[in-house]
Amino acid sequence: MTTTTDTGKEASGALRGIRVLDFGQYIPGPLLGMLLSDQGADVIKIERPGGDPARDRDAFATWNRGKRSIVLDLKNTQGRRRAQALAETADVVIENFRPLTAGKLGIGYRQLAATNPGLIYCSLPGFGEESPYRDRKGWEPIVGAVTGAHQQIEGTTEPLFLPLPAASTFAAILGAGSVAMALIARHQTGVGQYIEVPLHSAMFPAIGGRLVQLHDMETEDLFEMPRMIMARQYQCSDGRWVQNHGMYARFVSQFLQAAGHPEWIEEVVAEYGRHVDPETGQMWLERFKKLFLERTAKEWEDAINAEGGACTVCKTVDEWLVHEHAVEAKMVVEVDDAKLGLMKQPGVQVRLRGTPGAIQGRAPTLGEHTDQVMAE
Repeated sequence: MTTTTDTGKEASGALRGIRVLDFGQYIPGPLLGMLLSDQGADVIKIERPGGDPARDRDAFATWNRGKRSIVLDLKNTQGRRRAQALAETADVVIENFRPLTAGKLGIGYRQLAATNPGLIYCSLPGFGEESPYRDRKGWEPIVGAVTGAHQQIEGTTEPLFLPLPAASTFAAILGAGSVAMALIARHQTGVGQYIEVPLHSAMFPAIGGRLVQLHDMETEDLFEMPRMIMARQYQCSDGRWVQNHGMYARFVSQFLQAAGHPEWIEEVVAEYGRHVDPETGQMWLERFKKLFLERTAKEWEDAINAEGGACTVCKTVDEWLVHEHAVEAKMVVEVDDAKLGLMKQPGVQVRLRGTPGAIQGRAPTLGEHTDQVMAE
C-alpha cells in the first residue's frame, strides 16, 4: 500500500500502488519522480553518499517532494546488490545518467529486467544512445544551445537563452506520459520495457512551429513585421509593461478600438500577409510605443480584453505567487519543508477528477528512510 511520507495515510491518485525507484539527480529525473509521486506513486529516491548534488538548491524541495530517501553506494558490491534487490519489487526505474553509465553501476535496464521482466525503465540522458554527443555532459545550457532554443533581441546579435530549465522540464513531462503508456502496455502484455527520453530530443516538440521548414517553399516567419509590432511588450504610463498579442489580423480591430484609433484599422490590416519595409515597420512601432504611454498597464489590460483582444500586465514571480488566480486554483500551495520551513511550491497541476492526486509530503532529508525501506 502506498502511503504519504508525512502522515502515513493511504496515498491518493491514479498511480497509487505503483513503486518507483528514482536514481535521478539535478532536475529531469527528480522532476519526473515528483510528477509520479503527485499522482500517488511510492517514489523511493536512491542517493549516493553525500546525496543528490542539487540538495543545496532550494528547488530541490519541490523536485523531490513526496518521496522517501535512502542512501546506497552503487560503486561497491553491497550497494549494487541492495539496489538490484529493490528493483525486483519496483514497477518503474528512473535515471538520468549518460548512456551506458547505469550499466556500469549495475542498474542498467538489461541487468534489472533479467530478474523483473515487468519493469518499466525510463532513462533521461542529455543526449541519446544514438547521438554522436552521447558521451558529452548534457547540462541544461548545453542542450539549449545545441537545439537553438534562443531568440534574437533587437539591437544585438547575441542569442538570449531561456532562464528556465526547458529541456529538463519537457523531458520530465514526456517521461511521465511515456511511463503511463508503458504501464498500460504492461497491463495488456505483462511485460515492461525500456524508455529513453533524451533532453536533446525533448526540446524539439518544445520548439514547435519554429522548427517547421518546408522543402519546396520559403517558410513564412510569423514574427516578421507587422506581427512583431502587434505582438510584443510595451511600456505604459506607470512604468509597468504589458504583453499585447496582436499576432493575427483579426486582433487589430479589437486593439485599435480599445486604443481609440479605429481609423488606423484598415491601414494596419492591409500590411498583414506581406513583408513590410523597415521604414514602415519602424513608423508603426514608434506610433504604438507612444500610444501605450498614454495609459497605465492595468488600464490597457482591461480595455483591450473588454474588446475581445488579448493583453496582460507583465507580472513578476512574486506577484504571481500571491495572485488570486494562482492561489484559488491551487496552482501555488504551501509546503512545510524540513530544511526551508513553510514555502510556496507549484501545486498538483494535473487534475484527474476521478482519481485526484495530491502532494504526498515534503522532500526527504538525506537517507531519512533507509532503514524503513530496506526492512520492507
